Amino acid sequence: MGRERDAENRRAGYARLLRLYPRAFRERYADAMEQAFADLDEDRRTRGAGGSLVGTYLDTSFGIIKENLMSDARIISSRPWLAALVAVLLVVPFFVLNLVVVYRVDPLFSWIRPGVHTGPFEYLILAGALLLIVVGAIVALSPLRRDAEGRRRFPPLNIALAVLLVAGVVVIGVTLGQEIYACDIAGIPNCD
Repeated sequence: MGRERDAENRRAGYARLLRLYPRAFRERYADAMEQAFADLDEDRRTRGAGGSLVGTYLDTSFGIIKENLMSDARIISSRPWLAALVAVLLVVPFFVLNLVVVYRVDPLFSWIRPGVHTGPFEYLILAGALLLIVVGAIVALSPLRRDAEGRRRFPPLNIALAVLLVAGVVVIGVTLGQEIYACDIAGIPNCD
């Protein structure tokens, strides 16, 4: 009796976990996944196969994250204005980081740059912020894919935004590279 109740609890917990999938995915696959889980659990209990269901829970959890991200990506790529908005929002961390450094906003500035010159932690933050701008360009271009009817769309705002973001990253990268070389590698005094 106790083993049956434990099995029911495991299956109910797994069913609750499946509710975290996007609705369309859940409607299509949840019943089959619940049945596969029940079969696996039964095999595990009767034959001692597999030992633990932790791997199944982890695999399902990673699947939930993946499917939700893909679902969000489909929503963004089907709406050019939303893709442009997300692309612009991905630039915000770079500007915030610059404001913190230029105006020496403490305690953030001291945390980012504890020494006199740029530190390794600041390089990582800067690289991450620049990477977000590149991701923004990719997101801006996501509506260029084929739509449901197979036609290719070319939203001019998204193309212009992506070109602007890529050009901005190139200019910023070259400028920062020159400054990092002059200040941190060559050690030119008073260059900051």
